[in-house]
Amino acid sequence: MSSSSLKWMWFPLALAVFGSYAIQHGMTTIAKTDLVIPWFMQGLSIFFISLSFAMFFIGPLLDNVSSRKAMAAAVVLGIGGIIGLNYSPYMFGILFGLSGALIKIIPFSGPMKLINKNEAYSICPQGAAKNIGSIFFLLFLSAMLVKWGWGSSTLILATIFGISGILTYIMMPDDKIEGWKWSIFLKLAKDWRFWLLMVICGFFSSGYQYAITQFVPAIKAQGFSQQTSIYITAGLSFLAAASRWPNAWLGMKFGYQNMLIACGILQVIIIWFVLPWNAIVAVAIFQPIGAIPTVNYWPLYKEKWGPEYVATLSCLCFISMYFFTGLTLGKWAM
Repeated sequence: MSSSSLKWMWFPLALAVFGSYAIQHGMTTIAKTDLVIPWFMQGLSIFFISLSFAMFFIGPLLDNVSSRKAMAAAVVLGIGGIIGLNYSPYMFGILFGLSGALIKIIPFSGPMKLINKNEAYSICPQGAAKNIGSIFFLLFLSAMLVKWGWGSSTLILATIFGISGILTYIMMPDDKIEGWKWSIFLKLAKDWRFWLLMVICGFFSSGYQYAITQFVPAIKAQGFSQQTSIYITAGLSFLAAASRWPNAWLGMKFGYQNMLIACGILQVIIIWFVLPWNAIVAVAIFQPIGAIPTVNYWPLYKEKWGPEYVATLSCLCFISMYFFTGLTLGKWAM
């Protein structure tokens, strides 16, 4: 593999993450407005079901195939889902759900397998793309929907996906690693470190999702309009994108698992003590802390269980995140 390919591999991977998160997070914020087509909420529901279901099998799949080829399939599915939304909620929900599941894994598992020094830095651009994708939608894409309409806006997103897929296929080396075995599940079941990690991941995920639902209402309560509150939240989200690199450095210096534990503790402190005092300060502090997990749990998977299992571990971790978040955010928890 050429060093130039690895040097610029982050760009198409981050572009795919950007497009995926612009839709997942951005469109969700306006799902109940008249900016989207009537059946979008139904499509969104099917999307999350497909996304969750896919996590049960794509981990072992991605640990046994080339990410380069799987990414090409993810992009084709994503484009089909975006275009299909104009015709059927099922086309969007199923196709984009499968695409979203793949794009949650490949841009991060690929670099973990290909790079063997300072791996945490290799996924920082992709982590930042999560935040920038959401910011882009809040600040720009919603205005595009108003100005240009649904068809033109979805065409732009489909184009972003297409470009990312072509560039990834050209630039990404083959990352398939031999050695994956089904016995990993029995090994994990007996490993207390695995169960501790599942609890930690579930805890910080539910804390993060709970916190972000509180930010805009809390800022509004300080006298700002809803639109201004959204702009403030979006602007402060740039802190999360910029903090990916310092958080990666801290993980390499103090330990990835220690960073995840610190993340969970600090989230609780901010939500319980800082948010009631000053919402803007709370959001500003929370954004860099909320950016800790991505650049720390991926290298932790590799460090503890080996590069041949990073996709498998990540999917199990995502299942834990969804489960804990569902328990936290359900009506029974309100």
